[in-house]
Amino acid sequence: MNTITSPGNTHHVATLIQQSQNVSRHTMSSREIAELTGSTHDNVLKTIRAYVAKGVVSSNDTPYVHPQNGQVYREFVLSQRDTLVGVSGYSVELRARIIDRWQELEARADQFQIPATYAEALQAVADQAKENQSLRLVILDQAPKVAAIKRLAAAEGAIYAIYNPTTLTSALLAVNATAARQPEVYAGANMPAGYTASALVSVWPTNASGQLIVGGQVGRWVSRNSVAVVNTALATGTPTLINLSAAVPRNAVRCGGTGGIAGPSGSNNAMTIQQDAAGTGLQYISAGPTSGISGNWLLTLLTDQVLYATYTVSLAPGGFTIGVSSYEF
Repeated sequence: MNTITSPGNTHHVATLIQQSQNVSRHTMSSREIAELTGSTHDNVLKTIRAYVAKGVVSSNDTPYVHPQNGQVYREFVLSQRDTLVGVSGYSVELRARIIDRWQELEARADQFQIPATYAEALQAVADQAKENQSLRLVILDQAPKVAAIKRLAAAEGAIYAIYNPTTLTSALLAVNATAARQPEVYAGANMPAGYTASALVSVWPTNASGQLIVGGQVGRWVSRNSVAVVNTALATGTPTLINLSAAVPRNAVRCGGTGGIAGPSGSNNAMTIQQDAAGTGLQYISAGPTSGISGNWLLTLLTDQVLYATYTVSLAPGGFTIGVSSYEF
């Protein structure tokens, strides 16, 4: 299924894009908290992880690439509520910096110029009426296209930016990306007349209704809600294939998330996550004697939507989970 829709005048798509912008504008990263409070990022991460373990803060553990050394590190991206909870133990002066920053972000988002004169007010009303009429016409014209984009398969949809050099207009082209990897340049047969340039800008998860889920994208990193790809009580010391199709698209080249083991007190627990059955890129999570462990992992995919894992405990019973919360395409 393919559909063309204009990013500037389609209500449904504009709403989705606006939601995405709101997600990024109304969040604060653990790195920004560290900068504002003068704390080290490691200390901020330690505090947030403690609150996540207590269940008072939502986990949104996300990878980011350091601009200076190109290395991948972890950070948390927090809502306003979770940010304020996370700094609740800081001094009043440091909490004030965080609150001031939130007010600055909200002020930028909600700026509205109040008319200074009666004439300006009348003009504003006239402009709004004209805009509303234009929007109604656009909605009527785009309704079939909006319905089509809602029918993206319940897995992933690839989104291309396309360009018409004659009219100097751009638009978005949505393509079902479930069955195959999508090329960087659109190669299908449904490019609208006059549009000759295209570029892949996102491969985004969708829900069971074919709607784009809430998430965030920076560059080509997509962060989403954590999807459990392993949830079992059966230990395995032999590398076992993990199917990632419910969590990442075929275009994903790298992904990350968490791994966890629950076992009886005194058990030696171990988990490996790797790129293939031979142990390439193996990452190790272990602890013992203890009742449970968890850790983060980040791996390049050698095979589309596939990783391998082992998980063992020295004392039964055990419980093993692996979740995926981000990917790069």
